[in-house]
Amino acid sequence: MPGSLYQILNWAKENGEVECLSRIRLKLLIHSVKEKIFIDDVGPNTNCSDEYLQEVRKAVGEVVGKNCPL
Repeated sequence: MPGSLYQILNWAKENGEVECLSRIRLKLLIHSVKEKIFIDDVGPNTNCSDEYLQEVRKAVGEVVGKNCPL
């Protein structure tokens, strides 16, 4: 799947409203705990499973209101 977790979250910040990352964080809370990922600490080298990345894409699309092209 193209696009890293870091790139997708940056896209959400650029295309969403001010509090979009907080809303995404809440939607992904259970998944983030399982993956041991803190949304605020995601960097260019943060790795995650494909399943988590799919959940992130879904949450970003719901919060931003359009699908992430990454």
